[in-house]
Amino acid sequence: MKKFTLYSFAALALMLGTASCGDDFLSVEPSSSLPIDGYYTTESRMMESAVAAYDPMQWYDYFGGWAPLSLVWDAMADDMYVGGGNTSDQSQIHLISQYKSDPRNNIDGAWTTSYSGINRSIRLIDNAKDSDLSDDKKALFIAEGRAMRAWYYLVLWKTWGNIPFYEENLTSLPYLADQLTVDQVYEKVVVDLESVLDSEVLPMKQPDEWAGRMTQAAASMIYADYVMYQKDQSRYGKALGYMKAIINSHKYDLVKNYNDLYALDKEWNEEIIFDVNYIAKGGKRTWGDANFTGGTVYPEMIGIDGLTIKCAEGHTPEFTSGWGFGSVSKEVYDAFEDNDRRRDVAILNLDKYARAKFAEGDTVTYGGRYQNTGYFLR
Repeated sequence: MKKFTLYSFAALALMLGTASCGDDFLSVEPSSSLPIDGYYTTESRMMESAVAAYDPMQWYDYFGGWAPLSLVWDAMADDMYVGGGNTSDQSQIHLISQYKSDPRNNIDGAWTTSYSGINRSIRLIDNAKDSDLSDDKKALFIAEGRAMRAWYYLVLWKTWGNIPFYEENLTSLPYLADQLTVDQVYEKVVVDLESVLDSEVLPMKQPDEWAGRMTQAAASMIYADYVMYQKDQSRYGKALGYMKAIINSHKYDLVKNYNDLYALDKEWNEEIIFDVNYIAKGGKRTWGDANFTGGTVYPEMIGIDGLTIKCAEGHTPEFTSGWGFGSVSKEVYDAFEDNDRRRDVAILNLDKYARAKFAEGDTVTYGGRYQNTGYFLR
């Protein structure tokens, strides 16, 4: 995956201690630490706070268990099956796909990740308020933090419903927050998002070097997600207005070649409004070392198990094998019309693909793990 500065430069600045002759050289400040009070004064230091707030977006892949949100939510919606080896292979995803999670076996990593993101988003807001930046720069960071806070709450709200909710970080033990109902959470978040969007502080689109940072368009999509999921017809008009603003800005467009949505060299094409950035180059994340830095594990999880492609001379395999999770349901594949070009670009019908490759002189075989359908996310 493409490497973006946003997710790779967030090391904290080091303060080089100085020592003069005399007894005080024994009590110099540690060179690896700085007091937090008064630290976030410059734009570069504020960017450290912003990067910290974005960072948990990468954690959903693995946090105490493999549970990428795309797999979890699509399995809950019956668009795909969990798959893997059997029901005990990442059993937390199998349980939630059947709405049978229990307190001892669930995707609690997503819960912890979301609240970590909320905490850091609020810190970004607070740090911006206390910084020495211009009012315009302060407003930008504050809006960015509020939009991210709404996104992290969206994950919690859609997955768990009634949740502990707070807009200011908890400051004293035992760190208790009121649990609000689904409707109460919805109302608080959308009202705050409306304030962010109507201020138009966020840019409609970020320049290429900041692709992945929050924008007016991304915040608008988060707002529409809330409104449509809630079926709040009283806000359909407002959501539609935000959508029209994205279209009329001419900052985004549909790709002319649908296949470009899946091409590595077409990342952040004109159709992408908001993505989570990962870095694959130099990544060390593996099944046994899930907490190492690396790209998203999702392609490996949904990779075709036991896939073997024996190519004729001059041919190159298009796909590699994986762990066999996330097989697409036949009902989803059949829901497309035969002439819908999106179907066979987005979904790999492996039997159809194998026949086509055989005609070209290649041989394609695979294993077929638990809940295999023969249809895979391409």
